[in-house]
Amino acid sequence: RRAKKAGHFRINKQILQSETLEELLDVIAEALNWFNIVNIGTALYKLASLALADQSQASKNKAFLRKDNRYIGFLDEVANVMSYVDEPTAIEAANGSGKLIRDVKSACFTPKELANIVWAVTHIGLPHRRLYKLVARHMIWYIDHFDSVNLSLALWGLAKMDVCSPELFHAAAPVIIDMIETFEPHRLCNTAWAFSKTLNAQDNEKLFSAIASASMRKIDKFNLSNESMLVYSFALAQYKEPVELIGMILKQQIRAI
Repeated sequence: RRAKKAGHFRINKQILQSETLEELLDVIAEALNWFNIVNIGTALYKLASLALADQSQASKNKAFLRKDNRYIGFLDEVANVMSYVDEPTAIEAANGSGKLIRDVKSACFTPKELANIVWAVTHIGLPHRRLYKLVARHMIWYIDHFDSVNLSLALWGLAKMDVCSPELFHAAAPVIIDMIETFEPHRLCNTAWAFSKTLNAQDNEKLFSAIASASMRKIDKFNLSNESMLVYSFALAQYKEPVELIGMILKQQIRAI
């Protein structure tokens, strides 16, 4: 067991020390059979970080990754691991799939790991539908364990990639309402936008009402971008109730002129 942990630690070190996408993709391809869940999360985060590090090259880097078979194969394997909870026999029998299963005996990703997967894959921009659907399913299972940071990030990423999972959003709504005071302004806005792309206000009026009320209490912490996104999200969701909030936002913007 210690030897296995040492191997995972060494892999993580190689991932973190990679300075280029090519170098990192080679590490992934060579060590993929021995990855554990931590290695998966580290590799995805590092891939996105390297791709976005130089904004002048970001578009080129993301386009390169979206066509690279090593990256696509890596996402396929991550999806295989996530589906292990549901269909272990099917994965082991798949053609060349399930390679990671020898070291990942449990596919229990933490909320932070699930959010980081969404963040990384969304920023790179490859719409791996199977992986996103599996992430959504895992999120439903562990929805009560999410905090405002990871939940808003994951919901935003899924909505940005047009992943339709009403079951997840319905499951997330009461959790968000219960911890609404822990949401920072930009997370309130991202959450409102994510829900507006998936559910209209009639589908979840309590959630939109909670976001509006929390926004009024925190309006002094909102910047222009936050305010614009919130107003747009309410309009997209056809939520017409927050008249007082809209008035407060208008006053804020008039003062800023």
